[in-house]
Amino acid sequence: MEFVIKGGCLYPAAQPEGGPPLARIKNTLCGGERHILGPGGALALRAVIQADPSGQARQYLLLRPDGTPAAIARPGYAPGEDPASQGWPVSHLPRTDHADLVLQGEACVLEMLNSQNYELRSAAGSCLVQVLHRGLLGGWDLRCKVHLPPEELCGLLVFCLYLFAQVVLVSVSQTERLKNAALFMIGFLPRTLAAGAVL
Repeated sequence: MEFVIKGGCLYPAAQPEGGPPLARIKNTLCGGERHILGPGGALALRAVIQADPSGQARQYLLLRPDGTPAAIARPGYAPGEDPASQGWPVSHLPRTDHADLVLQGEACVLEMLNSQNYELRSAAGSCLVQVLHRGLLGGWDLRCKVHLPPEELCGLLVFCLYLFAQVVLVSVSQTERLKNAALFMIGFLPRTLAAGAVL
C-alpha cells in the first residue's frame, strides 16, 4: 500500500489530494506536540516528546485521547556516539540515528537512512514501512508492507521529524552555531529593526 502526506494530510497514492484526507497532522500553537486527526476531524492521537521514566533520556509517545500510549519510541545513539561507552564529547552532543519503537505491541526500529528517508524495520530486520521525502514536489511518500491505521502512519512521520530535529540540534558544531548566530545578528536583525521603525 502506498500513501502520500502533503501539507500534513494523508491521502492514498492513487488519489493524492483527490478528496478528503484519511488523516491529518495538526501543529499546536507552540512546542513539539502534534495532534493527529481522523477523517471526520476528531482527535485520534497526540504525538509528544517526554522524559522517559528513568529521567535520563527522551521518548516519543503517540497517545490516544484517553492518554494510553499507542506507540512509544526511544531515540538511540549512532555507532560510536553512545556516552555510556564513549564518554561525553566536549564539542557536541551525541548524534542519534534510530529509535527503538513499540507499535501495536511489536518491537520495531525506526532508522534514519539520511535526513530525508526513513525505514521502519521489524525486530527480525524486514522493512515494514518506508518514509521517503518527495524532493521538489514536497511532501512524503509512505510505502507500507503491513497494514497500519492512517492515524498511526501520520504518527510515524511525526516520529521521523522528531528524530531529524534531534539530529539537527545535536550534530551542528559550536563553530557553526556561532557563525549562524553572527550572520543573523549582522544581516537579518538590523533590517528587521529598521523595517519596524519605518512601520
